Amino acid sequence: MVDPESPLHGRALGGGAFVLGALVERGPTHALFRAKRREGRGRVVVRVVAEDLALDEAFRARFLAEASAAARLEHPNIARVLACGHEPDGLLWVASEHPDGQTLRERLSSEGPLSAAKVVPLALQICAALEAAHAASLVHRELLPENIVLAVEIDRTAHPRVVAKVREIGFALGRRLASGRVAAGAPEYMSPEQCRGDEDLDARSDVYAFGILLFELVTGQVPFASDKPIVVVNRQLSMAPPRASELRPGIDPRLEAVLDRALRKVPEDRYASMAALAEDLVALREPIETPAMPAVSLPPPPVAAIAAPSIPPVARAPSPRAPVPPAPPSSSPISARVVPPPPPSSRPSTRPEWLEDAGTTHSRFLHALETGAPVAPVAPVAPVTDAVRRDPKAYAAKLVALEDVRAFLAELRALEATMPALVAAADARSLWAVSSALQGIATEAKAEPGTRAALAARALGWFHDPRVLGRVAERRLADGDAAAHTLLVRAGARGAHALYGARVAAAARPEARAPFVETLRAIGAAGWPVVKAALERMPESALEGRHPAGTDLAEDMLASLPALPDADGVDVVLRRYLRARVPTLAEGAARTFARSLPTQAGEVLTALLDDPREGVRIAAIAGLREIGAVDAAVVAKLAPLVRREVPATPALRLAAIGALRAVVEDARPVAAPLLVGLVRKSPRGEERIVLAAAEALLSMLGNQARAVVLECVDRSEEPLRSALTKLLADPVLQLPER
Repeated sequence: MVDPESPLHGRALGGGAFVLGALVERGPTHALFRAKRREGRGRVVVRVVAEDLALDEAFRARFLAEASAAARLEHPNIARVLACGHEPDGLLWVASEHPDGQTLRERLSSEGPLSAAKVVPLALQICAALEAAHAASLVHRELLPENIVLAVEIDRTAHPRVVAKVREIGFALGRRLASGRVAAGAPEYMSPEQCRGDEDLDARSDVYAFGILLFELVTGQVPFASDKPIVVVNRQLSMAPPRASELRPGIDPRLEAVLDRALRKVPEDRYASMAALAEDLVALREPIETPAMPAVSLPPPPVAAIAAPSIPPVARAPSPRAPVPPAPPSSSPISARVVPPPPPSSRPSTRPEWLEDAGTTHSRFLHALETGAPVAPVAPVAPVTDAVRRDPKAYAAKLVALEDVRAFLAELRALEATMPALVAAADARSLWAVSSALQGIATEAKAEPGTRAALAARALGWFHDPRVLGRVAERRLADGDAAAHTLLVRAGARGAHALYGARVAAAARPEARAPFVETLRAIGAAGWPVVKAALERMPESALEGRHPAGTDLAEDMLASLPALPDADGVDVVLRRYLRARVPTLAEGAARTFARSLPTQAGEVLTALLDDPREGVRIAAIAGLREIGAVDAAVVAKLAPLVRREVPATPALRLAAIGALRAVVEDARPVAAPLLVGLVRKSPRGEERIVLAAAEALLSMLGNQARAVVLECVDRSEEPLRSALTKLLADPVLQLPER
């Protein structure tokens, strides 16, 4: 919206330093104007603060102090604040640069998720801007893609380059809440402490917001989204974010580690500064450094409960949605069909002999793996086992540097002769280094016949063979090898298949469960056919607790289930496990229901509130809270728990009370009296219940609940008195007169 007829159009500010132009945008907290400045060049915008906020002395003082501090910042990645002021008639304003270029939001809308190669340079510039702001004791509070502009500048060599410019540092005006107060930030990009309304935010709050921004850049979506802001806030406060690799399989595990640390709920667990985070981003520019692996020789592949798929030699990775369901249990060992080299064509080939021969490389590799016989290439080839295992990173660099196609093909033949040894040793570190190098080469250019890219794409088929992945999966479950994890994730559905086979073989080893769940979750949507088939074929004895190993496996499969609202059959699968006699299975299904089927979950989870098993009810309550479905019907079911009318453990009562924090607005008249009753009438010994109820009441009603909590403070003893007093000291809510 551009409105040249605004009453403020043509208004001079700052003694004539700026003249307001057309109104560009009007929001609940400010109006944004184009402006001209008396001195200097470049586009300028002026934000005029809403009149009621400008009249608030405390707000005005903080706004002017922070905007003045921001005006002293000079950094190439910060859109400069030029001036701020308070006019004699009360008008409060701030003027800043308005860089030319598209916003990061516009870039995401046009291109979708960005590759790591594009993300890292931009992210480092944003880190540098925020670090400069933090050094001046300024916290952004509203780090959104809309507030980052990608400007194009000409460097010293007369070449254009993209420069990220961060806007609104130090004076984020945010939005007005229903209660009337102003909160900086959008819930989707707010740290837990910002969601709680803490005023003393520090750099670590921006670290969290930056983590969300980075997550969106690489996956195309924010970790927590809902059309109900209260749902997003609750998720920011209590829910672990999804793994980026679930949404975008194949993501660099080092980047995922950065996201994991930046998005931790407790500030002390995050990066202490943007500079520390930037150090880990810089490392992403280097080829992946996988952890050193001890020289061990794992036993031969054990008997598996599934048959490996028959995989022909392929030049490309399989589709991530290709169904690869496990077969019924079998007592035979894993076997795979060896595909012989294709018969020679009767038609004369127009391709050179060296390229024609390359078509048989994958078949010869399969034959060597199956029989243990040496590879029989056209010409004698020496394996490069020692070179690869001694320094995988150096060997990968050498492979990438071979630009001559004939030399590259010769190296591939030597590498092919090496593969059986690497697989036999389960050397995931070396396999990952080679795979990464080939992946980079395969994507460096269009895979035209006769190019390095085409040969590398063909060689990548090695890493999707079930026997290779089977050994890699064993390695992953044996000692949690990070390189093995990444190889399996990159293999998608086939990696999930191999992982499932290894998990069945390792049924007697509890330590295999955690890495299994982590990797299968990271495979994400591509692994759904395997997860679905395994859960569907699980015997009833496992659901009844008569088969402990089967029960453990079912729990792990439920924990691995990705968020797939549209996946075929997920509804039927989950409903089966909701009826399981084993409580942990029903709990796992209830937790997963909210994530995978949010549109159907409300009715199902509400019904589970009557389940006699406490864990199932707690999981159902958490799910209802997560999807924002705590309505009047849910409150009516929770009321007997809250009022102590039915037997319930403290954990169940606390879960019920916590759910009332997320109650929908229409149900507040029903929920509020329940909480008031707890705060006023709870007996001694229920301090945790009283504190949780007071917190929920303040969260629901704000200032209207102060009087009730203050009464409780007056009659309470330590330590409840101090805890309630601290709760009332929340600066975002005004204390009533006492």
